[in-house]
Amino acid sequence: MHSDAVPAVDVAAAVIRRGGLVLLARRAPGRAMAGLWEFPGGRVEPGETPAQALVRELREEMNVEASVGRQLHSETCSTDRGVFRILFLEVHGIEGEPALNDHDALEWVTPAAMADMPLAPADRGMAALLAS
Repeated sequence: MHSDAVPAVDVAAAVIRRGGLVLLARRAPGRAMAGLWEFPGGRVEPGETPAQALVRELREEMNVEASVGRQLHSETCSTDRGVFRILFLEVHGIEGEPALNDHDALEWVTPAAMADMPLAPADRGMAALLAS
């Protein structure tokens, strides 16, 4: 039996700020949307809260321990891989220096500079909010 109402997959994304800059990560070659910049994060697994998922993802992807705060924004997007609901969470701080385990580049950028970067489509709304 097929249903058109495919449940959205929740993805937690980190808004990490430091001195007026925001951390973005570039999707590595060989991955979906390779070369596009995004707020780091990943899929919320069953039984996890978005905050728990984000702590785990940032540990796995960047070797940092994150202190996660409130949700700032959400965005739903459809791709050829399904429907995703991106939950943008404020990160109050990270311990450790972000490492490149999952991405091919990391950059601290001003919110205004994000407008000129090739961002993943689901991340453009959050970038615009930060710049406003």
